Amino acid sequence: MKKKAKAKSAKQATRGLLGSMKTYQLVMIMALVVLLASSEVLFTYLLTTYSSEQYGPYIVKYQQGDLSKDSVVATRSYSFEDSAATLELKGNVSANVTPVFSFSEESTLSQYRELDSLVQAFDRVFSNPDAPDWEKTLPDLPVDVTSDLALLPRAKMAVFAKTIQDLGYSLLTKGVFNSHQIEPKAIAVLLGRTQRTPIDQYIQTSNSFVGTADVVERKLISGCITNENLDSYIDADLSLETKALFTEDEIGLMQRILGSIIKANVFFDQDLTAAEQQSAISQVSPVVLEINAGDFILRKDTIVTDQQLRVLSYLASGTSSMTFSTGFAIFIFSLACILVTTYLFMMTVRSSLHLFEFLMAFLLGALVVLASSYFLHPLSMQMSLILKQAIFPVILVPVILTMMTNSHASGFCSAALISALLTVLPNIDGLAFFQLLFTACVAVVLVRFLNKRMDSLFLWFFSVLTSVAIAVVAIFFNYTDLPKGTMLSLLVQAANVTVSVILASVLMPVLEDIMNLPTVFKLHELAFTSSPLLARMQTEMPGTYNHCLEVAILSESACAAIGANALLARVGGLYHDIGKLKHPEFFTENHGIEGSQQVNVPDGLAVAIIKSHVRFGLEMGKEHGLPQEILNIIYNHHGNDVVRYYYNEAVNSAMAQDHPVTVNREDFAYPGNPPSTKEEAVVMLADCFEAMSRSQGVDSYQRYIKVFQKLLSSKLEDGQLESCDLSLRELARIGEVFANSLISSRHSRVSYPTVEKKTT
Repeated sequence: MKKKAKAKSAKQATRGLLGSMKTYQLVMIMALVVLLASSEVLFTYLLTTYSSEQYGPYIVKYQQGDLSKDSVVATRSYSFEDSAATLELKGNVSANVTPVFSFSEESTLSQYRELDSLVQAFDRVFSNPDAPDWEKTLPDLPVDVTSDLALLPRAKMAVFAKTIQDLGYSLLTKGVFNSHQIEPKAIAVLLGRTQRTPIDQYIQTSNSFVGTADVVERKLISGCITNENLDSYIDADLSLETKALFTEDEIGLMQRILGSIIKANVFFDQDLTAAEQQSAISQVSPVVLEINAGDFILRKDTIVTDQQLRVLSYLASGTSSMTFSTGFAIFIFSLACILVTTYLFMMTVRSSLHLFEFLMAFLLGALVVLASSYFLHPLSMQMSLILKQAIFPVILVPVILTMMTNSHASGFCSAALISALLTVLPNIDGLAFFQLLFTACVAVVLVRFLNKRMDSLFLWFFSVLTSVAIAVVAIFFNYTDLPKGTMLSLLVQAANVTVSVILASVLMPVLEDIMNLPTVFKLHELAFTSSPLLARMQTEMPGTYNHCLEVAILSESACAAIGANALLARVGGLYHDIGKLKHPEFFTENHGIEGSQQVNVPDGLAVAIIKSHVRFGLEMGKEHGLPQEILNIIYNHHGNDVVRYYYNEAVNSAMAQDHPVTVNREDFAYPGNPPSTKEEAVVMLADCFEAMSRSQGVDSYQRYIKVFQKLLSSKLEDGQLESCDLSLRELARIGEVFANSLISSRHSRVSYPTVEKKTT
């Protein structure tokens, strides 16, 4: 329930703040939001184009093998795929893939049938030796082979045929290759190679017709059976016992018969080989080229290589490509960051008096930093800074906004927005966001302790110290060792903070004077220096001046206790009665002072004079350039309450008459409005409490508390505290602070005894 109530309160506050601005102001703010997001896209595009212009000239200037006359250093770390090297690696992997050869089931079975026919023909001759024209039943064999077979003894024909069949089966099972497909040159052509393949390269064979599954076997080319080396394999397959059965001529006849029957049954499989190549290529990882900031892309007086030219080409073209979708994404991201941080910024300000000015400063400040970074970014590239973001003035606007709004939360919002926008710029890594954000936030936190302008020195010193420390941490996140250029980056970071603090110190008085802002500096000047108004009060109406001093002390102590702006309340308390300078003699606190005269006037005139000091105070405050917040305290320190003394007398007098008359409350009411801020309400309560406690002669803590409770009850009853957002707990705390403060200031002292002189 509490979370929902807070969310509802935040929405109402936002609507109230937006409702306080005029239509043209809202239009200007929205236009500035769109302009800032568009500028982010524009500057990003221009800076990526600069990257192309930086490296592009060297591509035209040099060719492979030229002597470099320049040294080109990488301005940041790059990581990209070397497409040419990756393509070359894939080509090498593809060339080294083992060619795949497959058994031809059709060729093998055809040769089996020829061998079987040969055996059957020999069997017929063996069973009928006297059969005429028996050679016509033999397979289609060369004439010389057929004639030599006629000379073979009929008794050996069956064994001879069986031996040929066994040898043929054995050779076909092992696989007979086409010699033209396994020659190195032929393989190089089939695989698209540009070099000769060593003769001992392995190849694959797939026995697709053996069994139910493919059997893959690796063979040496030098060990493959071909028609050219068929005789040697036949000779190797014959056992000694078989060789003993036949003469050398008969064995030679076997070789000739098999040579005429046995053909290649294993062929190069282009599809399977291509699939193997694609599989091997798919497992090749891209060749990634790593370039660290500070590395030499080109070095003077060295030969320019093809790889260096490829790197320059990538940096010139690859980094400068910015598509419409990329630009649109940057715009949407920037717009989201601006809207979110602007909403949070409005929640931290929570004041409608300067909301438009603050929002303009918030958005224009981000735009100025972005524009300045556009001009500083190329300088950081030329200086070869390892931390490009070190040159960006990230703390300037957050520090100024913190001083303007007296709220470090507004500075945090500005720091977040600027850091996000700067991180999108090219050549800035994601880690830069945290470095920029932490650097700016530390500076914003240090602004909280500023009480006078000399404290800017402490802001500068500790901001420089912490920003350099954060930069060192960022360097160690990117590098294992301190790289070359570290000291330059740290010096630039320190110089950046120094210049930003100087600019903030110079711009702040100008901005606070133009916008008339109640900054810490201005409030200190009004509270602790002798301004013309305070000098006149001290001289012309010392009673009122002392009353204002009491009210200022009470207001400051009470606001400090409840977390409100104590310094603003002190200044408001000091100046809340300056309108009495018009007629100081008419106010009782100035009576009884040497040289003063009590003036007796009719009640109606007295009421008009008392009421007029509010209007006169507002006019005098404007003449002397007091901030609007102080003017509101002056005008509203009585709210629209009545001049209580004369109003009560008028009511009592009217009731005492025989025919009671109605007393018009408006005739006695002050012209102000009920307080709308805590500071206004506290000054109102302090003003009344100081006067009541003095008039009633209160001298104890309990009586002070009773006076405050009576005062509080009266103000609550009249509705004077409805708009100031003070809780009952805060009101109780204010009463305690008031009582303790007056007890301390109005303490009693012991009476000092006097020494009586003896008379002689």
